[in-house]
Amino acid sequence: LTQFQEEVIGIEIKGTTGQPGLNIVTYYNPPGNRVNPDIFCMSLYGNGNGTIFTGDLNCKNLAWGSNSTDTLGSDLLDVLDDQNWIVLNDGSKTRIDPRSGKEEVLDLIIGNAAAISMKPDFFVGDGLSGAGCGLHLDVQD
Repeated sequence: LTQFQEEVIGIEIKGTTGQPGLNIVTYYNPPGNRVNPDIFCMSLYGNGNGTIFTGDLNCKNLAWGSNSTDTLGSDLLDVLDDQNWIVLNDGSKTRIDPRSGKEEVLDLIIGNAAAISMKPDFFVGDGLSGAGCGLHLDVQD
């Protein structure tokens, strides 16, 4: 039996004078795992840099459009609130269970205030299953 571990991959786009940097982080949290709160520590992402997280966190919370709230989702929302992250999901469902057809929100887009000040525009596109799997990020002037 294979055990999956959480997976975090990030890139940093260096800023210049008058133009802040941007960090983009993808995070996969396997089903049933509690999200590692240390990953959301603001001090990891540089002073003034915008940071955007996107990924499959497998945590349900009504706050981002899930059908229910589970313990993992409550824990994640507490961490995000404590560290001043902003959930950017609009409530659109991001997964369709292939067996039951039930739609759910398990994929999240989260940003900090510096990223939001860049006025990003997000679009979660249709995947093969009809649920979102693509992300379009248009940072507008």
